Amino acid sequence: MGYGLAQGKPLEEILAELGSTAEGVNTAHVLMAIAQREQLSVPISQQVHLLLKGEISAEAAVAALMERQLKAEDYQEVF
Repeated sequence: MGYGLAQGKPLEEILAELGSTAEGVNTAHVLMAIAQREQLSVPISQQVHLLLKGEISAEAAVAALMERQLKAEDYQEVF
């Protein structure tokens, strides 16, 4: 899936060639809906979501992530 997106193929073409379910596609859309509802910042998931929707290229997604300002990231251990 990711290889096809990196080649610039549209999602529909990749899914047709795959011939099976790519669970991450639906998960990305659901995750973005939850993140928006809960006002969570999920920059990587946001770029993946835009890429899957065909709104940006893989190169643009990487560039957007690399251009983000550096900041401390919150981390909580979960056990």
